[in-house]
Amino acid sequence: MYLKVLLRIRKSWHVILFITCLLCMPVSQATTEISLGIKEIKTTQWRLQNVHLALSDLQQPMQALELRAERLELPSPFDAVRVFNVRCARFNLQTQELQCHEGNVEVKLNNLTVSPVKFSFSMGAQQSELQLTDLHFANGRVDLKATEHNGQWQTLITARQIALAELQTVFKLQQLNLKKGTLSLQLKLEGRGVEPANASLKMQLNAATLQGGEGRYALEGAKLDVYMNAQPLANAWTWQSHLAFSKGALYCDPIYLAAAARDIELDTVGKWSPTPQQLQVDYFQVIHPGVATLSGEATLAFANPKWLSAAELNLQAQDLKQLTTVYNSPFWVGSAFEGITLAGKLRAKMALTQQALTALKLDFEQVALNDPKQRFGLVDAKAAISWSKQAGFSQNASVEWGKLQFYALPLGKTKLNVNVKADAIALLNPVRIGLLGGDFEVKQLAWQMRPAQTPDLHFSGALHKVSLAQLTKALDWTPLTGTLSGAIPGISYHQNRLDLEGALTVKVFDGEINIKQLAVANLLSEVPKFYSDINIERLDLKQLTGKFKFGSIDGLLSGFVHDLYLENWQPISFYAWLGTPEGDDSAHRISQKAVDNISKIGGNGATDLISRSVLGLFDAFGYEQLGLGCYLHAGVCQLMGVAPAKNGYYMVKGGGLPRIDVLGYNPRVDWKVLVDRLGRIGKPNDMVVQ
Repeated sequence: MYLKVLLRIRKSWHVILFITCLLCMPVSQATTEISLGIKEIKTTQWRLQNVHLALSDLQQPMQALELRAERLELPSPFDAVRVFNVRCARFNLQTQELQCHEGNVEVKLNNLTVSPVKFSFSMGAQQSELQLTDLHFANGRVDLKATEHNGQWQTLITARQIALAELQTVFKLQQLNLKKGTLSLQLKLEGRGVEPANASLKMQLNAATLQGGEGRYALEGAKLDVYMNAQPLANAWTWQSHLAFSKGALYCDPIYLAAAARDIELDTVGKWSPTPQQLQVDYFQVIHPGVATLSGEATLAFANPKWLSAAELNLQAQDLKQLTTVYNSPFWVGSAFEGITLAGKLRAKMALTQQALTALKLDFEQVALNDPKQRFGLVDAKAAISWSKQAGFSQNASVEWGKLQFYALPLGKTKLNVNVKADAIALLNPVRIGLLGGDFEVKQLAWQMRPAQTPDLHFSGALHKVSLAQLTKALDWTPLTGTLSGAIPGISYHQNRLDLEGALTVKVFDGEINIKQLAVANLLSEVPKFYSDINIERLDLKQLTGKFKFGSIDGLLSGFVHDLYLENWQPISFYAWLGTPEGDDSAHRISQKAVDNISKIGGNGATDLISRSVLGLFDAFGYEQLGLGCYLHAGVCQLMGVAPAKNGYYMVKGGGLPRIDVLGYNPRVDWKVLVDRLGRIGKPNDMVVQ
């Protein structure tokens, strides 16, 4: 038999009084249990609903007092945790305090239900405490302890070895794909009333493999240790955090970062303001051991399209090769800088406003640049440069290198002194740079910023006694001897186009070569485009041909290459002529070998029958004129000679005794075929360079 009483009691001492009275009542031999039903037991912050108290084992020397409740309501911020079906095997009543030991409950966290959970609590007028232990969740274990004393509350959540893959299943995450690894954490919250006063988090991801942001970021086998502490401050939160990345790999589009022998660390201190959505990073520091350290401060306004409102950054790079390989190369894929790496040391300070660079200070040491495409090269460079966008800024700077490679041209050791302004850089004094046995003189060099455009560049200078032998070897051209000198009146670079101002005059082989209307578009792209007109005036053929096993020719040579157009340095179209100039009264002689080689250009049978019959009888022949022209279009060269001939054209028109004619019979020749013929005439191993 049992006795049941239903009451609604708000103060615990009423419960104690009622139960005391109950215990003092005479009990019959048949009564084994007394049960008390209470609608609600409530303190200032906690509330038990539909409570049943049962006094059992009445026939035994020691009775057992048990509590059952339908629901336990917790104060904010614990109200996200809902506790149902409370069972207390041992329940104690003391003055204004209820205690539950050896309890079991069902716990709901959002839509997740976990049961049974080991449980204990105490409820009093001044102090309350709740503990959930051995909560088995996602193949791991979770403990929770919450206390409240005179309105001051604290909660501690500890999670151990939570399986990330199980979390994916439980929470059905859409933007994050958790695959492998475990999560352990300790979260401590403190506050008064409903307002938290402090929050601290220690978290570890171990062997974590996950992916999110539609593949924009990921972890693979990673170990991350995170510590964060935060406090509210005037409608905002301040925080301090530390992150250590020690194993595995991290990907944040487009950067792939593998763990180093020592931890890669990130420390931050700042403030988060929900309204407006602004993150103030008062200090941050990223340490990548052996590579670089980046520190500074920043303000991020997420409601603004230009979300980086302001930043001041300090970079110290101990190894530029590692820095550029890891952090720069991914951004250079598909650009002109793809594959380029730097070595050396760098110190840099940067200031940004509204995502635009406003100030910069660079100090380079022992810098080397390597380009696998062999377009650029740099050895033993250093620089000290300061720049500011502020109007009126002006400061001198220096840049020097041991060797600079521009395509196939090596520039020797140099120091440039420049003046840096807000929107311009100018050379302070002329400088001579060693180039292929001679000098490359830079008289003027100016760089000018243009709004919403690529910068402009202006240059003027001269060449002094540059070795043609070294130049032709570097450019893989037909070897020549002698030196190259000439003035460069001006070169400008505007909107990705390089233009020669005026004409470049080169004196060589007792004649002149004039280059004008030279322009290069898309210079730094994969397919640069080159345009020029070239005029050749009265070169001494004996000097020119005497450098080869081509055969000797006496006389002069003039001509032109007009409308020259190259793509990726390969000819696409031009109109060219090379031949005996008018008024050339010098001796005109051509060797048998030269005749034979010229005949190869015109194809088999290029000399007429009479000429071929006497070709082996003489070493040299007289000629009146020689010349050859080509109009290249659509991969086909339209050839022409000094005069028409039956079924062809004269490439060499004989004169005097003995005389010989060299004819061409094929006026249209595929350009590649013609280049192959020319290659057979003048291969490098067939040439003599003096």
